[in-house]
Amino acid sequence: MRVAFKAVERGGGKLLAASVAVGVLTTLALGAVGPSDQASAADSDVVFSEVCADNGCGASGYSTDWIEIYNKGSQTVDLSGWKVTDDKGNTAATLSGYIAPGKYRTFDADGLGNGGDSVTLSGSNDSYTWTKKAGDGETWHRDKGAGSWKNGAPSPTDNGNQQGGTEGGGTEIPSTAAKLQEWPGPKETEALDAVDEYGQGGGSTKGDHKDGNLSGLAYEPSMDGSAGTLWAIDNDLNPTMDSTEFKGPGAISKWVPKSDYSAANPGWQQDPNDDWTFKVGGETHGGKQLRYPGIDSNGKLNASDGTHQSGPDTEGITLVRNATDGQKYAFAAAERDNGEEKVEYGNGESEKPKNVPRYSILVYNLDSAETAKTNLKDQAGDNKTGAATDVAKDLTAVHEYQFNDQLSQKYGVDVRFGKNTLGDAEKDRNANLGFEGITFLPDSYLVAHQYQIDGNTYQPSGTAHYGGLFLAGLEQTGNMYLMELDENGTGTILQEIKLPQSAREALQIAADGKTYGKAMTVADLFYDSAHDRVVFSCDNTCGGAGLTADGKDYQAGGMSKVAYMTIQNGAFTVTDVYKTPEGRNGTYNIQPMNAEGFAMSSDAEKIKGSDLKKRAPYSTADDVDPGKWYKPVYWTDDGVGSEQGVVGANAQAGHSLYRGYIEVQVPNPDQPTSIVDIPVKKEWKAKSAGGSAGFPGSSNATPAKGTTVDVTLTQDPNAGNGGKTVGKITLTDGSATADDASDDWAGQFSNVEVGHSYKITETVRQPNGDTVKWTTTIATAARTGQTQDDDNDGKPETFVINSVNGAPGMVTITNTSDQTPVTPEPTPAQYQVPFVKTVKGLDTDDDFDFSLTKAADETKDIQFGDTAAATNVTQTITAKFTMDAGTKSASHTGKFPQITFKERGVYHLTAAETSTTTAKGWTYDNTPKDVCVVVTANAGTTHGELVVKGFAAYNKTTGCGTEVDQTLSDSGPTFTNVYQASIPPAGGQEANLAVTKIIPQFQAPAWSGDSVGAKAIGNGFAFTVQQTGADFTTVAADADAKLPDGAHCTPIDGKATACTVTVNADSSPTTDYKGKTAPLGTISFDKAGTWYYTVTENARGDTGTFNYSKAVYHVTITVSDDATTNTLKAATTIDRATGDTGNAAAKDIVGESMIFTNEYVKPIDKLPFTGAAGTNMLAGLITGLLFFAGGLAVGRSNLMRRPEDQLIG
Repeated sequence: MRVAFKAVERGGGKLLAASVAVGVLTTLALGAVGPSDQASAADSDVVFSEVCADNGCGASGYSTDWIEIYNKGSQTVDLSGWKVTDDKGNTAATLSGYIAPGKYRTFDADGLGNGGDSVTLSGSNDSYTWTKKAGDGETWHRDKGAGSWKNGAPSPTDNGNQQGGTEGGGTEIPSTAAKLQEWPGPKETEALDAVDEYGQGGGSTKGDHKDGNLSGLAYEPSMDGSAGTLWAIDNDLNPTMDSTEFKGPGAISKWVPKSDYSAANPGWQQDPNDDWTFKVGGETHGGKQLRYPGIDSNGKLNASDGTHQSGPDTEGITLVRNATDGQKYAFAAAERDNGEEKVEYGNGESEKPKNVPRYSILVYNLDSAETAKTNLKDQAGDNKTGAATDVAKDLTAVHEYQFNDQLSQKYGVDVRFGKNTLGDAEKDRNANLGFEGITFLPDSYLVAHQYQIDGNTYQPSGTAHYGGLFLAGLEQTGNMYLMELDENGTGTILQEIKLPQSAREALQIAADGKTYGKAMTVADLFYDSAHDRVVFSCDNTCGGAGLTADGKDYQAGGMSKVAYMTIQNGAFTVTDVYKTPEGRNGTYNIQPMNAEGFAMSSDAEKIKGSDLKKRAPYSTADDVDPGKWYKPVYWTDDGVGSEQGVVGANAQAGHSLYRGYIEVQVPNPDQPTSIVDIPVKKEWKAKSAGGSAGFPGSSNATPAKGTTVDVTLTQDPNAGNGGKTVGKITLTDGSATADDASDDWAGQFSNVEVGHSYKITETVRQPNGDTVKWTTTIATAARTGQTQDDDNDGKPETFVINSVNGAPGMVTITNTSDQTPVTPEPTPAQYQVPFVKTVKGLDTDDDFDFSLTKAADETKDIQFGDTAAATNVTQTITAKFTMDAGTKSASHTGKFPQITFKERGVYHLTAAETSTTTAKGWTYDNTPKDVCVVVTANAGTTHGELVVKGFAAYNKTTGCGTEVDQTLSDSGPTFTNVYQASIPPAGGQEANLAVTKIIPQFQAPAWSGDSVGAKAIGNGFAFTVQQTGADFTTVAADADAKLPDGAHCTPIDGKATACTVTVNADSSPTTDYKGKTAPLGTISFDKAGTWYYTVTENARGDTGTFNYSKAVYHVTITVSDDATTNTLKAATTIDRATGDTGNAAAKDIVGESMIFTNEYVKPIDKLPFTGAAGTNMLAGLITGLLFFAGGLAVGRSNLMRRPEDQLIG
């Protein structure tokens, strides 16, 4: 029997009612499953009965921590969304399934303290706290969740995972309702990729992030029964590119048959065309990196969103040919951004994006994908050869549909993150539990089966949504989510689909045949249209006894599986669950792999068992029946080596992509009812050919974009019931062009039985507004060299197949339009006229406006922009202009919006700058520019095509020329605005500095041996002026050099930002200090800004005579542009950074000079130390030394001084 369940809400808890129907199927429970704010009466009956807390009490099948609960009530309770938390509020266990009345459930836990901790059950608010350790190997427990807690031997029980109960008088479903079956095909498998093709390539010298990644798969069959295209998605391409220090973006790979592909040699390779492959360390790898929306054409990330750090961690992929625009899109299921740079989030958390859940679906246009190179930290290369590692092309998403809010608010999914919220150890626990598999379900499939959502039969919305809904699996819950993605970027989850426990138990059977109740993941999904079903797979999280020692994956006991589900009575129903191949004869064991991707080829690719046995590894296989038919299927492994516990001969050995075979159910070819395949192709014809001189017409017609065709094959159409539909194919053409040479308008009926009559019918489905009527003609052609059986009724759409040789070799369906062709107009040329804006003299971030219109003498029709009524297009340059140090100018290139030319010729346009300003100093270029656009025709195309060849020169006398000037064409017209600030005498823009050297009178005594004394020190003192950055430490860039004039300050060789000045002092022997002022020179400024300098004294070679000053002065000169007076003005600030001995000194010496003090220390070698004379002379010497001091002053000038004012001299 089949038992279907409906949800019954009571007091916030979900109970289950059962209804009985005929059949042996397992039905999915549907509907929103969200957290309750308050426990219901039934929920509160679920209580703790036993706790094992890291005390050596781990029982067989459970980890070191586990909890047991008991249902003391009378109703079955759904445990979905329930959690167990510890005393810190951290999640210790996540519950799933059900608990029947009077039954127990046991779940693994994590992080419980054996010496004291507590557990709280979220759904019922029951809790238990212990303050000491139970005995070694013991647990804390109480009988049936009642009475006092005691310690004792562990006795975990898990016998209550059943739906049903007393609610509604239903019957419980036994856990064996969905049985696990052996793989329906050979157990041998093959690896398709090279060793480490998705692992580390080239040999990195830095980082340990080397594991390969390959996740979801999508198979795109061909239309003629040959091998199709295999699309794969991974979650991190960095190791493949030999960048092993950081996680990087996910990627899409494209696999195609090798050029010598055959049944005997069915080899695959990554597509060598269109940049799908690249070289790393001499090895071929492949994939295009995936980026979030917001990357511009220059490859810059959108700075407005700090989470756009790297690229998405993508896990699943499905393909859709969109009827709205005819383009092929890839939809990628993602769980986080792999960014490494921390981001400030609104909840007060600062985290790396890779630690933050970002559950979303991204859309990539594979027909016209935007590519953008980036230079992100996670792409920094460290290849031992020195080669760059970011060698893969990028794909930028068209849309991102984010679902964190909907999942958490409607369905109770935990999207929290960060150490402030979850604690440091678990801050990233949810980031890697997002969407895994995804598939597309056409509206036609859901409508035909009357699929129900919230009790209502599904009807497609009026919003463009790619023609169907999407079904995605979420790793955190193990549930599936049905969603609508509209084509404007809005996504809505319509339904949460939960696997019933019976199906979960079949999926969770481990390699040892036991069920441990572990979490399971819907790793991949795809809609199998040929068999009217959805296929899903789970990886090695299905079953197993727990995590490996390093906590990275499930133990080898886990087993990947494949399951089928169909729509029955408006709900999805699990019909079959299969083991994956275990890799006989030394081949690869799929069962323990982290097999996150699964895909099937079409039945048309079937191969007879006798032919399959002609090649290894199937030649010695005893599970290949020569009389049966098989088709290829494919798996991925999200990892390489033996990380998943796979050891021995079946280790993956560095592979990530595998092929196996599954049986195709077809009539026995040894019986009279043999089978054949019938290819179908379509042609579209016009009523007659059109054309004009130079533009030939075509006999082909073009169906409106979005047109699709359903071709149906009916067996025995004259039977009383109208026959049986045995085949239906949908034909489409993505480009929808008249002369498309692709085989998009083609298909094939597979496994057609011989010995019946058949009829082919066609239904053309046209987009809204398309009124063309098509006349259908069907023709059948005999196979080459054979005769075709027929019913002799003169109707090619009906025929009889009496033998294999009598089947049609091709069915051609021709549709002829009822429209009379007209002479086709040439395709208009659309063009954006470029122009250049140049600014000279001053940085500015002002906006500059421009206009493009027809010249007065132009009579030909031009469409400006998108509307026929427009007479011009305008553009604004908003970028900042920063002057080049050498040319004192800056330029930006712009383009006017698109204009359309509808005929050949030379068009005279006028471009003008419309900006105005009242600011002083600016001269605007408001002179209109003549632009002559040369438009020609490309003959030879079906409808003709106009193209813009470039610009011709304009002559005021003769007007527009006809010859294209390539230089002018590249740049377009140039507009130049000039800023000229008024300079002296109208206003100051110079800063003047001077140096004064002061020497005291000093005469050494004759007995001292110093015949020179202080006189010699008054000449040749040198000081350095060094231009710096704002920190007064870094040297200013040469391009910014502004130094005193060379007449006063001598440049230092090799240094553009430093010079020296020498000061000679008057040393005449008087009793007063004498000084002489010498100029440093004049610093001229031609623009506003701030300049920084240090002034220091240079020690001469006579350091034995003087201790030179170590003082350092900081000089800041600020030059501003007074827009009111249109003048440059300078202001100077001097700060003393250190004193003469290097000590800290007071700053902001406003109004004072820069002073450097030297000490004269000339030794005296003839000093008598005895007698009165000696004593007097020593005293005199000490007094003289105390008296002597040398000084240097750098005076501040009036910075607004006009250049004709003289320095002090």
